[in-house]
Amino acid sequence: MATTKVSGELVDLNEATSESGLKIPTGTNNNRPATDVAGMIRNNTNEASEGSASCEEYYNGAAWKKINNVAIPPIVGFKSVIYTGNGSTQSITGLGFKPDFVWIKERTGTNPHALYDSVRGAGKIVSSNDQTAQTGNSGDLLGSFDADGFQVNRQYLTNPNYDTTNGLSNLNYVGWAWKGGGNSNTFNKDGTGYATASDAGLTTGTNNPTGSTINTESGFSAITLNAGATNNSDRTVAHGLGVKPAFVIMRRTDASAWFVWHQSLSQESYYLYLQDDFDESDLTQSSNAWGNQSFTATNISWRNGWTFSTNEDLFAYCWAEIDGHSKMGSYTGSASAVTVTTGFQTNFVLIKRIDANGFWNIFDSVRGGDKRLYPNAAIAETDETSDYVSFLSTGFRVDVTANSDLNTTGGTYIYVAFNQA
Repeated sequence: MATTKVSGELVDLNEATSESGLKIPTGTNNNRPATDVAGMIRNNTNEASEGSASCEEYYNGAAWKKINNVAIPPIVGFKSVIYTGNGSTQSITGLGFKPDFVWIKERTGTNPHALYDSVRGAGKIVSSNDQTAQTGNSGDLLGSFDADGFQVNRQYLTNPNYDTTNGLSNLNYVGWAWKGGGNSNTFNKDGTGYATASDAGLTTGTNNPTGSTINTESGFSAITLNAGATNNSDRTVAHGLGVKPAFVIMRRTDASAWFVWHQSLSQESYYLYLQDDFDESDLTQSSNAWGNQSFTATNISWRNGWTFSTNEDLFAYCWAEIDGHSKMGSYTGSASAVTVTTGFQTNFVLIKRIDANGFWNIFDSVRGGDKRLYPNAAIAETDETSDYVSFLSTGFRVDVTANSDLNTTGGTYIYVAFNQA
């Protein structure tokens, strides 16, 4: 019986004969192109049964080669990086991809969180820990999104108390980076740029996005849009992921709260604030927040006149669950350590208590499980005396106990987890 292929795993798909390779159904000769092209795959014989000796081959541009114990590469979509500021301009490299969304926090001080994306434009900063309006221009603070990382500088705010990206040489930073769909045009999806929302297939909502970068493989989408002129109405916009998102952050570009939706909130219509420690019951929960409709595989939604007002410029970050790469779920606190299974090596986790007040917490494997930062606060990184979170090959473990923010008996917590290649 053929086994299931898993990201990063070596596969042996014809156990009866010890033949290795990805098996496909009979009939693969039908409609085969007349000319062999690099990247093609084929079955090397007419497969008579599951136990036959046939196997899969690929064409390398010169010859057909047997696929034998090929490691399926992991999804490349997220990575954490740490660096020290130099007070000038420097390129941060080592991501292995060109990012389209970068979230930076100074670790050693109280400079605010700095969130940048290629749709709004490099240099345009918003901070998760407050509601201030977007500020900055191209080349400010974050100078560019590059092939293997990003460039940071100090060209905009010269006050060292606001060195959010590249301050004095004694300031340490962490950058969390996500790969989108590129930024070669106004609308970008899976590496291809499009001039219009229609060309990109993003016209399924009441409102069309005004820009996008979408990576369906890693399940990440960033879009900009205008709320439109109709007040007191439910509105929708395409996110482009092809599956229902599991985690959404949405706000205005001017002064605004950060609205957060997570699939494990108590009700589909509920929301949280990213800039505050409020739990679900602290907020005026209403079906009006996201409109009287659910998020779908094509659209996210909101209500003009409640969540946002007419003609406001908005942006949204959307993530979907992708096997082997991302998971959004919940766990219940305990008097002992809590192990959460994601199904993959977890390298980043965002945690928030939702049944009582509690800070948002970010841990990543690059800084270590004993160091946490807080999206809703500009305070410096907390360096605990022991690991609060352990990163495991199939998930993560919350090691700390009797901690209201992370693990207290009976507490309800949501999380967002990523693997990094």
